[in-house]
Amino acid sequence: MNTKGDDAIVCLSRDNESEHHLVGMLETLFSDELTAIEKKRILSEKYDITLTEKEEERMENMGGLGEGIERRALAKGEEKGIKIGEEKGIEKGKNLQKIETALSLHDGGISIDDIAHYLKMTVDEVKEILKEKKYDVVK
Repeated sequence: MNTKGDDAIVCLSRDNESEHHLVGMLETLFSDELTAIEKKRILSEKYDITLTEKEEERMENMGGLGEGIERRALAKGEEKGIKIGEEKGIEKGKNLQKIETALSLHDGGISIDDIAHYLKMTVDEVKEILKEKKYDVVK
């Protein structure tokens, strides 16, 4: 915990209806649901605050800051989703290759035990593949 007193944590809500004057003002300033014009009006009417031109510009940029954070978060989520999708696709491709190889080996007269051994599968897994593809599993 910082004992210097220069840090603060403030919990803001979305309703902009806080009982505390400062918290309500901050909720208005940081709201992503209000336009800059609405914020300016609320600050003036409810908190008797008149913004300078520079302060108005900063307030408008704060909305852009939130949008920027949201864009970065969405991009990061999309990137993560693509990576997961690629990994699943690779795994699916490996499984399809195993199935095709098992079927080819079976067509070539290789025993189910040998297919399982070569493909590092169980005999039951090989039999299941053959059964799904309507192959004779007696071989």
